[in-house]
Amino acid sequence: MKADEYAEKYKQYLVNPPKDLWKGRPEDARWDKTDALIAICHDLFFEITDIMLNRRAQSDLALLAVLREQDQKWIAILRRLNDSEIKITGFRAFVKSQMPDLAKALGW
Repeated sequence: MKADEYAEKYKQYLVNPPKDLWKGRPEDARWDKTDALIAICHDLFFEITDIMLNRRAQSDLALLAVLREQDQKWIAILRRLNDSEIKITGFRAFVKSQMPDLAKALGW
């Protein structure tokens, strides 16, 4: 997906959150910006598999390159959202929480 599509998806998540990421919340609970941003990070992270398969990439270096591309896409999404409260290192923090060794290999 492109950064513009993710920016729109973020706005949709604020209104209509994905139920598979809802886990243990009451049905009438609302998502805030943080929840929507975590969902976008989740989507970016799992898009890596599709990118790797489409490119037939199998090496560690290819994975690191795709992760860097996704980080750049995160930054592009932030530009489109134009919200100064959102941290530019958000995707990096998400990757670090999911795979600390991988983030360390990237120098994040």
